[in-house]
Formats: sequence, structure tokens, C-alpha cells
Amino acid sequence: MIITKTFLSRRTVLRGIGATVALPLLEAMVPPMTALARTSAKPPHRLGFVYTPMGADMTGWTPVGRKVGLGTLSRSLEPLSNLNGQVTVLTNVGLEHATVGGHATANAGFLSGTRSHWTESGPCCLAKTVDQVAAKAFEPYTRFPSLELALDVPNIAKQVEYGSASKYLNHLSWVTPSIPAVSEARPEAVFTKLFGGDGHQFQIVGSTVAGGSVLDTLQEPRRRLSRVVGSADRRTMSLYLDQVREVERRIQSELNKATEIPSAQDFDRPVGAPLRYSDHVELLFDLQVLALRADITRVVSFQLAREMSRRVYVDAGVTEPHHDVSHYAGDSRKRAAFRRINRYHLQLVATYLQRLASVSDGDGTLLDTTTYLYGSGMGDPNHHDHSNLPIVIIGGRRNESRGIEHYRFEDRVSLSTVHASLLAGLGIGMGESLEGKGLIAPIVDLHQQRQNA
Repeated sequence: MIITKTFLSRRTVLRGIGATVALPLLEAMVPPMTALARTSAKPPHRLGFVYTPMGADMTGWTPVGRKVGLGTLSRSLEPLSNLNGQVTVLTNVGLEHATVGGHATANAGFLSGTRSHWTESGPCCLAKTVDQVAAKAFEPYTRFPSLELALDVPNIAKQVEYGSASKYLNHLSWVTPSIPAVSEARPEAVFTKLFGGDGHQFQIVGSTVAGGSVLDTLQEPRRRLSRVVGSADRRTMSLYLDQVREVERRIQSELNKATEIPSAQDFDRPVGAPLRYSDHVELLFDLQVLALRADITRVVSFQLAREMSRRVYVDAGVTEPHHDVSHYAGDSRKRAAFRRINRYHLQLVATYLQRLASVSDGDGTLLDTTTYLYGSGMGDPNHHDHSNLPIVIIGGRRNESRGIEHYRFEDRVSLSTVHASLLAGLGIGMGESLEGKGLIAPIVDLHQQRQNA
């Protein structure tokens, strides 16, 4: 534990046996008589990217007009209505260099903007992805430069879809043009990475989970810290650690359920992961809240499902596999089911973002300094189109007068230019080849307005 006589470092942690638990922003981390904005404790900017596979039915997605009233959102986008003032919908954004008809290149190109090689025998050659560019810039300030999450276990096939390598479906984020950042789908593994310990509390002993908590060894460090901070900081610390423990308990509970029903295992869900897809998503989102709030990382990529996924979303009222209904052609029943999946995925994300908006962070909320880009590398999946993608940027200091904005670009804009504009607002360059094409001023300004707020 790092403590000074006057104030705490923003990097103060509680250390136990094998455990390292970072803390959220406390009042004691702000030097006395100093404005928060002028200190190292100022809440940092954070970036997240959430990928939904197989695009969207764009006729049921795209808003009408630039200023979108709360009652005029498309059905698919309605879950975002409670985030008024923090939503920007982009239309006519395309994925450059995507192979027509390619699910793999839709996934691999979403954050890289580069066409993938077709064959497993050829070298992987993409580009360093936008999340990893941001992670490199933030690396000196966090324990983990980035966090890569997914819902599916890796596809072990060597080739998929016209001979393209399966690794392009499995990995959203790439550290280098040839090395992917492997995503983690197991909540217990993510928890152990973030908070330390040996994961003993998640191990199966006989037919049940061992139990216990990584926080058990932190009682004395917690008492010592409580003696030197004020009552407000004690409450903040206590609530945060209670949230850590609650997520840990839920992971243990889900592991027990999965152990009790071994026949429920499928080919996509990791062993021991929650049986319900929505519970799995919620746990991984809750882990993101804990990680971002304690500044364990500032960059997250999250793959809600793999391209060509055959998951059946019963909770969304759909009884056929996702990939099947994405090729709805002239079938109105399939098209309606596909739209329900579009809305369902966005509802899960919107619920998480509303949680960020409810968490205090400095003089604002966690969502005030966090930007998520949600979307897909596929536009209309019925035609395997990459020219008009479903893209939404969410986050930033709430500005009710801004409403929900919709930018419909007259000339098609590359998704890479959107990424470069997001980074430019943070003062991070993405390379002359992208920036030379011209940045998108309203997207750059999303960050700059927050910095000046």
C-alpha cells in the first residue's frame, strides 16, 4: 500500500497475499487546495469498442434527420433513449479493403481497417488495431494497457468461409499486424487477472466451487488505509470493495450452476461460464466497470459474439440461429427476428452504459470520461455488405441540448477515419496515412468538449 503523509497517490492499491486491488478515485488522492482538473488524480479518458456480428437491418436501424427526438428513434436504437445527450449515430460509414462477402474480414477489419489474407497457410497481415494504438499511449499509467473480452471460445477450425483463417473470426484486437491480442471469455479468469490471487476461490472441489474471496487477505491493509482517510473515502472504498465481492460471488454461483448441469455445455460457451448469455454479458460488463473505475485499464474491446455465430437468442424471443436469420432475404419473419437480435444486443450495452452514468468519478460520472464505439464490420448481412455499417458512439459529458445526434455523411467515410478522429480528440495520432485523409471534426470535438467542460 502506497501512502503519503499529505495525500494518496492515484495508484494506491491494497495488497494482500497474491492480491492487488486498485481503488477508485478518493478525495484523499486530490492534493489539498488544488483543483481536481489540475492534478494527476483528474479522471482519465477511456475508450471501449463493442463488436456485434453480422451487421444490422439498416432499414430498421437508421434514424431520420440529424437531431433525433426521443420519440423518433428507430426501433433498434430505442434502448439508447435514456442516454440522451451522449449518443452520436453515424450513417454511411464503410469498411475499407473488406473482401466482399467476407465475415472474417468484417471482424478482423473492424478495428484494423485492413483486408485480411485469405488462407491459413499465408501470413496473418492486418494492422495494429485502434484499441492497441490507444493502449500504447495509455500504457505508462495503468497496470494493463488494454483488456480484450469475448463471449465465445475460439473456433479451432483452421479455415472458415472461403478458406480465410479462423483467427480472423476469433480475434478483434491485434497488437501487431501479425499478432492478435487473445480475448478472454471466462469471467473467473478476467477477475483473477484484475485483482490477483491464484483463482483458488473459483476452483471446483468435488462437485462445488471452493469459495472464499480474494479480499480475505486485505482486511488489515484496508483497516490501515481507513484510519488515514475521511469518512466519505471510507464509504467509497467500502462500496467499491463490496461491488468487487458481489461480482466474485456471482461468478462462483454461475460456476456452481454450470457444474450442476454439465449437459448444458455447448460449442460456443466456455466451460463454467454462465448458462444464460445475458448473465455472461452482464458479468463481463460489470468487470469492465470495476477495471475502468479503478484505472486498472483505460482501453477495452469486447466481442459480443463471433461472426457466423449460430447462437439462438431465446431471451430476445428468437428461436432460430443468429446467422440463419441474418440472411432474411424476402422472409419477413426472419427479418423481424433479426431486428429483435439487433435491439437485444444494443439493450445489453445500453444497460451497461447507464450503469457507468450512475457511478461518480471526480466531478462527473464514469460515462463522462468514457467513450464506447458500438458497431459491426458488416452492414447489411443479407448481401454481405460493408459499405454502410451500424455505428454508434456513446459517452461523454451529458449535454441535454445536444440530444441524440445523427450524422449522415454525404460521401462515404471510412471506419478507420472515425477511429483516427476519436484518437485525435485525445491527442493520439494513428498514422499519417489515415490522418492525411482528413479527420471528422464533430467526432474529434466529442473529446475536446469533455476536456473543456
